[in-house]
Formats: sequence, structure tokens, C-alpha cells
Amino acid sequence: MKQNTVTVRISPLGKILRCRRGAPLIDILHSYGIEFPCGGKGTCGKCRVRIIEGRATADPGHLLQLEKLGLTGDWRLACMTRCESDLVLEVGQYSGIILADETPFQFAPAEGLGIAVDVGTTTLVAQLVDRRDGKVLAVETALNPQSRYGSDLVSRLEAALAGHREEMTRMIRDYIGEMISRMWNKRKGGPARIVLVGNTVMQHLFSGSDIRPLSFYPF
Repeated sequence: MKQNTVTVRISPLGKILRCRRGAPLIDILHSYGIEFPCGGKGTCGKCRVRIIEGRATADPGHLLQLEKLGLTGDWRLACMTRCESDLVLEVGQYSGIILADETPFQFAPAEGLGIAVDVGTTTLVAQLVDRRDGKVLAVETALNPQSRYGSDLVSRLEAALAGHREEMTRMIRDYIGEMISRMWNKRKGGPARIVLVGNTVMQHLFSGSDIRPLSFYPF
């Protein structure tokens, strides 16, 4: 069984994963907040990883795409790479500015560490960020525990109106609190700032606000 399993360590997070030998790297990294803007077609280069230890061969098509993107040496595209051996990876997205799309935004350096949380209907993503340079220091991802009340917003609204609102609020707060605690680990003090974003329903459920105005027209 061990011969069919490999270990993948993600730097600088220190995350250690185990997966089936030959498994697509995209399947493993997707759950750790790595974005694949082109949908895993190998055209954008945003999912680049550097092989620090281990072996990840690239076929001619992969090598050609790396050349087009100006990536050489030990760099690979996660969407075109399989886990052939134990690996230690440097994830390109973690060494750049805060994980985001290509929308321009103003970044003003500040002291201390900050935490950004995306409260999605399906998934939760939290990032520990150095506010001096915007680098991501840690990432936590999870499925939204409220999914037990339904996978879509209408189901969540119905559950909240049926008397589950307080439980749903407690659930999401506790879960995000645990994610933040794991990222913060043994650091002293506390974050300088925490920012949460999400759609209107998720914001109401997190804050414990009255959900009824969202359940009928006009919203």
C-alpha cells in the first residue's frame, strides 16, 4: 500500500499531504486555496510550483507551455503535473501578493499581521497575511459547515427562517475561529485586523442579523 502512496509537503505552509501515486496535483492543491484561473488548461501559469525535492516529469506539451510562460528549471504547472514521488513544493502563489484575481487594487503597507476570510456558500478560505508586503503566510480552507442545511442560498434562508438561524451563526463563527487559531498557531498577541467578505446571505448569517428581509421581494 505504501508503494502506491506519496507524500507532498507544501512550502512555506508546512502542510504535509498524502495521496495516491500518479494523482493530479491540481486535485490536491485546489483544497488548499490554490487558484486555477484558466480552469486547469495550462495557459495562465498562475498555478506554478517549484519542485524543491522529488521528481515531477513534464511531457513535451508541458515543457512547451512552460517555455511560453518563461518558466524554466524546476518549475511546473500544477494543473499539468502528477505526483510521481514524494515531493516538496514551493507554491508560486504564496510568494506573491495576496491571493486574488487580476483586478487592480491599492495596497497600503501597514504594521502587523492581518487575516482575510472569504465566507462562501460552499467553501471557506482564510489567509494570514503580512500587512507590510502582502505576502500570504498561511492558508486554511474548509467546506462551509452550514451545508448540512442545504447547498444553496435559498435552502439556507429557509432553514434560518425555520428556526435554525442562531445555530447556523454559531456554527460558522466557531468554524472560522478554529481556522484562524490554526493559522495563528503559537504567534504572540493577535492579528492587527481581520476582514471577512461574503455574499449578503452569508454576511447576515455570520453576523446574526435578521434574515427575513432577504426572503421576500424587494430584497
